[in-house]
Amino acid sequence: MKNFTHITDNERRCIERALKQGESIRSISKKLHRAASSVSDEIKVNKVKGEYNARKAINKARARRNQSKIQCLKVAMDLNLRDYVFKNINEDQSPEGISGRIKNVDKHIQRASAKAIYKFVYSVYGRQIEKHFFGFH
Repeated sequence: MKNFTHITDNERRCIERALKQGESIRSISKKLHRAASSVSDEIKVNKVKGEYNARKAINKARARRNQSKIQCLKVAMDLNLRDYVFKNINEDQSPEGISGRIKNVDKHIQRASAKAIYKFVYSVYGRQIEKHFFGFH
């Protein structure tokens, strides 16, 4: 299985030039040795006002990446969410279950993905409840 790699800044510039020259997504993907769906997704996610601009795409991608790094703080900084996670982990609920319950049942609580809950538990903020994952009660 081939490892996933993010689209690079140079690839974004190449996509912008090729689009300005009227090339198709398939021909761009062949040049970059990427799947056509990857190039298509890159264009769709990072275009601004219907136009793909490499500089703006780079900025948008970096902003998303930086935001993803602080997702565990989402649980730590929201008192209601943190208390909800502590309570449910102490009752031996899984992060996947907690996330699903927030999404479907307890909609008044701010949403958090299972990944964000795991990051929180393994961070310095959630060390007190980490023991529940290993069966040390």
